[in-house]
Amino acid sequence: MYPCFAMEFYTTEFSIRDLEKFSSPATRLLLEMERLVYSVQMLTEILSRCELLEVLSLLTPHKPVRIEKQPAEDEEVFVSHGGQLKLEVVFSGNPLPRCVWFHNNNELDDQRSPVLLKEEFTEEDEGEYTCLVIQGDSEDEEEEIVEVATRPVEVKLFPEPVTIIRQPVDVECKLGGDIVLSCCCEGLPPPIYQWYHGNTALTGWNTENLIIRNASPRHAGVYKCYISNGYSEVYSDKVTVTVSPLEKQFQLVSEKVALLIANEEYENMDNLLKPITDVVTLTEILTNLGFKVLALCNLTLIEMRNAVKKICEKIPEEAYVLFYYAGHGFELHVKGMLPVDAPEQYKYEHCLTEGEVRREILNKNPKLFLLILDTCRSIPKREDNPGIFTAELPFFDYQIKRNFVGVCSTASYQSAYERKSEINGIYMKHLKKFLTEMIPITEILEKTQKSLYNEDPEVAERQIPTYENSLADSYYLTNPTAGNKITTSFFQSMNSIDDPKIIIFPRTRTKGLVTFQKYRNCFNNVLEMRLKYLHKWELECEILPFKKLKLNLFRDGNDAVLQIFDLQKIMVQLTVPISLKKDRKLVDNCLLELTKHPLIVSAELWYKSRQLDETRKEEEEKNNMPITNE
Repeated sequence: MYPCFAMEFYTTEFSIRDLEKFSSPATRLLLEMERLVYSVQMLTEILSRCELLEVLSLLTPHKPVRIEKQPAEDEEVFVSHGGQLKLEVVFSGNPLPRCVWFHNNNELDDQRSPVLLKEEFTEEDEGEYTCLVIQGDSEDEEEEIVEVATRPVEVKLFPEPVTIIRQPVDVECKLGGDIVLSCCCEGLPPPIYQWYHGNTALTGWNTENLIIRNASPRHAGVYKCYISNGYSEVYSDKVTVTVSPLEKQFQLVSEKVALLIANEEYENMDNLLKPITDVVTLTEILTNLGFKVLALCNLTLIEMRNAVKKICEKIPEEAYVLFYYAGHGFELHVKGMLPVDAPEQYKYEHCLTEGEVRREILNKNPKLFLLILDTCRSIPKREDNPGIFTAELPFFDYQIKRNFVGVCSTASYQSAYERKSEINGIYMKHLKKFLTEMIPITEILEKTQKSLYNEDPEVAERQIPTYENSLADSYYLTNPTAGNKITTSFFQSMNSIDDPKIIIFPRTRTKGLVTFQKYRNCFNNVLEMRLKYLHKWELECEILPFKKLKLNLFRDGNDAVLQIFDLQKIMVQLTVPISLKKDRKLVDNCLLELTKHPLIVSAELWYKSRQLDETRKEEEEKNNMPITNE
């Protein structure tokens, strides 16, 4: 019936003269409907079939806006690069609603129809799309405006695997020149680069070009680039960089080795402010001078002793050796360095003494041994620690040769100072100014003393650096090294960390990229893990089986950073469970297994030697104390 009416109605021909007979076309329509005996309901059906919705809205009751179909079935939509994006929303309501599209919360002025079309889709078009459906006239103050938004749709480009289009090539460089390596890649998402010198990741070099200014022999070796985009990963070809040797007027030494210890967080004493920062500063300077550096923080007594013994095992003859300690200390007949587990009423047996360090290192016949104690040399208070005044003095047998320089940041019975407002402690603040100068080590120390003397009078009079030396010749920290395979292998193991890993969470199919580096690019007993592409999730991590290890998890931009401290206490392989949460509810998790021996772990600094165990056993038997295994 209705179609017949529509055909009859719309096939009727009207001339201009016919319409002029009536006051309006509407009047003519009503008269025609009256003649054909059609109701208003029939008219609304015809208007609906003809999609004359604006006219229909005048004849039908109000109907609230409603979204009948979302722009996409899934929360994520993938589009090929250069392809077409098409999103369509279906909605209803009376009066007829209008719509506007948004991209990353920015209104798209050219997209106001239910169908959104974007040609030549690129990276700039990626992001979140929503459509806002609006019912009501904004110009009519009495009419209510109703807005309904569609479900957000995340639109991404289809990922493309990383492809290397230009490999790096071997480089020959003169001393003091520039080393330039380049590796060009394609892929979606855009690739992330990480350059390596040997197996060591070069912090800060995350672009396709690696540029090293003022090249020295330490920059020579094998380089490679790791490239990943969260979808695939690839390594570049290995290339060799050659640097011509230093001038002949500098002496050649077998190796340059440094052991740096920063004790800052104590169990039974006040914490300090600057030891860790001072070691970071010194590590950077010594590394640039070609030293192989082992930097450790917050060690117990057994760990300090084992660190000294371990590094002595790898020192070749005719090497330069530098030992630096920053932390709590004292002087009573001998100079003592206090470990983080020292008791409040400590004795000589609870500390590492200067004599013990001298004996261990001088017995290795180094060409130069530079010992720096950046610590207080004040006498313990008798009322607080009476036992140390009657304790037996330790004795260490060693022979001084013409190769020793001993430095103290302050004089006997004085304190060493640090300021909250400054980056470094007082002594390191001045020492770092001169360490890189091509002058003898004794001149460096004399310049440091004069520089500190120019501090404000209060500090200059209370902290007076001293040094002793047995040198008969001039020694330069800038001297080149011949290199030693055993020493090199040891320090490579002490800096061993995992290559970047892609982790996959099985339930959500979420992918993340984990990169690894030393804490502050310095400490060999603190591992820093950077988790990428997981910024939409709340993260939770722990360490198995060592749940008591100190962890620090925080956000750095879109990355999550997990710091694992006290690696020297680890005895077995580590596993890191990583949990994804949404609104504090667990959504997914995965296990990340680290290599068996990251950084300092293989040194086993936790190990108590058999001799120490037997000595302790004898002492306990003498005192009729029960023997306990720790």
